[in-house]
Formats: sequence, structure tokens, C-alpha cells
Amino acid sequence: MKICTITCHDVYNVGASLQAYALQTYLKSLGHDVKIIDYKPDYLSKHYRLDIVGNPKYDKPFLKQAYLLAKLPGRLHMLPRKKAFDSFTAKYLDLTKRYTSNEELKKEPPEADAFLAGSDQIWDYKLTNFDTTYFLDFVKEGKKKCSYAASIGENLPPEEYQQKYKELLSDFDEILVREDYGADIVENLTEKR
Repeated sequence: MKICTITCHDVYNVGASLQAYALQTYLKSLGHDVKIIDYKPDYLSKHYRLDIVGNPKYDKPFLKQAYLLAKLPGRLHMLPRKKAFDSFTAKYLDLTKRYTSNEELKKEPPEADAFLAGSDQIWDYKLTNFDTTYFLDFVKEGKKKCSYAASIGENLPPEEYQQKYKELLSDFDEILVREDYGADIVENLTEKR
């Protein structure tokens, strides 16, 4: 079976890289053809860019240049770490083409029989800006949609998100979450257990 997984695999975090690699390796050991969707939206891409202001209050003409200058030594110091992660990704992770937005994925999704979201905190609205890509909203009708060790965060999402969570999660064939409280949240929102 051809399977595409999606997670936060390229965020320069050891746990994120290793969990993506472990899931890919395990699925391949079962005989599946596996690709990790190389999804890297702007909010996950800016940490190592030298021209990005992380705090909007400093994104003003003079302040921006001062902020970037102050941050430059630390960012330059981190470049070898970035290079090591990039090397690991290139050597060990089988990726699809790069996608930078949900719209790109909806327009030209990768081919697969099944799509697997997880693991990691992909459903925590605070960490992913409530990015519906991690709920597999780009997957075409008739394809299997599952999650594996997905984390939703520590609390029930705020009321303004709950209906959308319910719609997105109800569209999954199987849902496996990482924490017991995540299972309770999914059951509360969808009546799926």
C-alpha cells in the first residue's frame, strides 16, 4: 500500500525528526511504500532565516534592523545545528515534493492509498496556528484518513474552534492519539472512541 504521512518533521527538533523517521521505518518494514509529505508553511520555516523578525512589535523600519542585528550572532551560531538536521533529513527521510501551503496541497496532493497524520502535537491549535492541513483536509474523497499518536494539546480547544475540530476529526477513518486526555477530547467532540 502507498502511504503518505504528515507531521512537523522539519522543525529542527530531535524528537520531531526521530518520530518521523521511526514511523516511516516501521511502515516500510511492513512492506508499504511510504513518503513523508514535505509540508513546511511559513510559520514553521522562519526560525533560521536571518531576515525574519520573530516578534511583530519589532517589525518597524528602524527597530527591525536593530532587532536583526542583535539576533544575528545567535542565529549564526545555530547554523551548524540547522545543517546537521538538514543532512539527517536528506539522508534518512523519504519526502514528497515541498509544499508551503494548504492551498498547494489541495491543488496537487501527493498520490497515496492512505494518509496518516501524526505523531507530534499537530492538532494543537496554538502550535500550528490551527492549520487544517494536519487534519488531512486536502485528501480527496475515497482515500483512507488516519492518525497516529497525534496530540491535540492539553485542553479542549476554545469554543470558537470546536465545531471545526468536530467536522475535521469526524472525517477520519481511524483516530489514534498520544494522550488519554486527547482521546477524551476527540470522544467529546466526535463521539468516536
